[in-house]
Amino acid sequence: MKNYYLKHKNIKHFVLILFCFLFKYVYSQNNFESAAEDWKQQTANYIIEGYTTDNPDDYIWSQVENQIQGVIIYVSASEVVPIYVQLDNNIIDFSTRSSDTFAYTFMTHLSISVDNNSYINIYHGTPKQDIVWFNSSDFLPSLGDHNLKINIIDEFGYSYNREYKIKVIPASDALFKDNYGNTLRLWKGDNSKLSPPVVFSEGFDAYDTNPQEMYYYAAQDLINCMNQNGTDVFLLNNRFGTQNIRNNAAGFTSAVKYISALYNNIPIIAGGVSMGGMIARYAFAKAEDDEEPLPACIFISIDSPQQGAVISKPLQDYKKEHQEGDGFAEHALDNDAAKQLLCYNTYDPSGIMHTTFYNELNNLNNDGYPHQTSKNIGVSFSNNQPNPNAGDWLQIEWYIPIPGEETFELTDDEKQPGSYLPLDLTTTDPVVMIASYWWIQLVLPPLQPLYYPTVYFNRIKDPTYIPYKSALDIINGVSKFDIVIEPSLTTHHDKLPIEIIDPILSELVLINKYLQNITIDDNYSVFGSIIKAGNHVTNFIPQGNVIIQNNADVFISASESILIKEGFKVNKGSKLLIKVDNNLNISCDNNKDLNKFSDNYFNNEVSYNSQNIIYDDYKYLLYPNPSKGKYTFESYTEILSYCIFNSTGSIVLRRKLNHKKKKITFNISNQSCGVFFLKVIQTKETKFFKLVKY
Repeated sequence: MKNYYLKHKNIKHFVLILFCFLFKYVYSQNNFESAAEDWKQQTANYIIEGYTTDNPDDYIWSQVENQIQGVIIYVSASEVVPIYVQLDNNIIDFSTRSSDTFAYTFMTHLSISVDNNSYINIYHGTPKQDIVWFNSSDFLPSLGDHNLKINIIDEFGYSYNREYKIKVIPASDALFKDNYGNTLRLWKGDNSKLSPPVVFSEGFDAYDTNPQEMYYYAAQDLINCMNQNGTDVFLLNNRFGTQNIRNNAAGFTSAVKYISALYNNIPIIAGGVSMGGMIARYAFAKAEDDEEPLPACIFISIDSPQQGAVISKPLQDYKKEHQEGDGFAEHALDNDAAKQLLCYNTYDPSGIMHTTFYNELNNLNNDGYPHQTSKNIGVSFSNNQPNPNAGDWLQIEWYIPIPGEETFELTDDEKQPGSYLPLDLTTTDPVVMIASYWWIQLVLPPLQPLYYPTVYFNRIKDPTYIPYKSALDIINGVSKFDIVIEPSLTTHHDKLPIEIIDPILSELVLINKYLQNITIDDNYSVFGSIIKAGNHVTNFIPQGNVIIQNNADVFISASESILIKEGFKVNKGSKLLIKVDNNLNISCDNNKDLNKFSDNYFNNEVSYNSQNIIYDDYKYLLYPNPSKGKYTFESYTEILSYCIFNSTGSIVLRRKLNHKKKKITFNISNQSCGVFFLKVIQTKETKFFKLVKY
């Protein structure tokens, strides 16, 4: 199902009457689409609203052979905006379409200038609604930022200029697509046979202008580091990002199952950014509630509105009033996903959709979270300090028919601790129309852009967008996540704090890993929590020996334990270090220097088995879990005190130890079945653990 909304409907009606001869130029999309299977708009001139299904079995995925990135730039808007392209793997279409098959304005000439070099003509001829720059990759030959300027001449002879900030990222390694148009892009890791892949779902995307390339660019430090540590990273784009979250969760579930099947059905790592974290959480909880848990070992939510997001109530109400009847502009807020996520939505002021959705989510699987994952990770882009801003934060100015302005003051909700509103939500916000002045375009076309911008946004300060308590789902001071990660300084919602990259990486890389059926003949590093190596240490990988060839340089390090079993062979001339380090962490800036361990290398030709080498150490043990109420907890450091919370944050058991211990037992058999949280206070740190009572 598709609904089309045009950006300027009053102009549409006038042009249809006055310039009906333009119909001779109306035709279906050019046949350029065959040049790429994955075309995505990066500026919006119209929206396509559609719906998929809430049944994961309805989604059918397959790999697409033609993985060229198709970029659509609608040249109607005059803003200088970023455009994200893949290195040596992009085709750019400049378009004036106002729907899939219709355009008001046509181009007879288009020339380009890259990085302020001379303009080069790429088209001159009969009027077209699409001009495709087939060799755009040749003009953008290096990673990083580039400047693109274009000059357009329309069918009436008027000349227009546009400018874009081009962001070039590495090309993806594979493209996958389902029957609804959702896509997965893969960036492969080094030596990725050892690590489970990761899939991240995109966030809220009202106009479908945020492709995987944008998310890669925003998180490139994290993704690059994950790739360097052997992790394949998939980024999921939802074709209809504003539909009901339940439907996109079904698509996410299908993607997780498909990716796991590509890797011999191993449990993968899955989560999302912003709304993507909500999509993932709903998918995880719904799957377990239906007794069909996802094949995933870790759930990660990155600055996601687990209790809702905040956007200025006065601004929303103002936009609704001034955009009434403009379906394009209204769509930013008047859609299912926005009504579900926003604590206040001007198109659902009673909050029925928001409350209904969150009540359903929190009741799935008892608490709205997966219990069969090894850990659930919550990430916030803010610390727990209130927003230091106050007073006016946004100014809207206009000059037609007379100069005027409107200012907006930060509300209490926008001053609570939390990540800041993304800049692009106000700087490139859809135009607030003054529809009765459509004639300005027709009277003074040489002085105006293709569509006349009637307002300007001046952002003075930063309001809170994703509250700290929402991102970490904190109730009565306790997070529902097993592990929480936050920066020391608050950043914008669309800016990944550099300081949290290493903690995220450590949590995703330091997991149980298995070396099996592999031959290593170069430099190779393996990091994990528990590492097992041999010819049959897991059923997820075909059986076979681990062989370290001569001249190979191998480092195996774990934070808890390493087990070497039969079938682990080291040939003469190779180097091998096996090390258990309770303080092990992974850093992008701290590459392991294998030479410093040279004295400890095993470098003789030998076959190891479980009697030769067993490194067995641990940080923490919690068992049995799940249980009927009796648990044992062991630690490598002394325990000072502990307490247990239920899922609502109420304390059900508290103990202070008179004598420091490394092992404790406790009993919550008198509590109802469900999820609880153990807080352990030790000499140098405090840790939280999830308990499941059945």
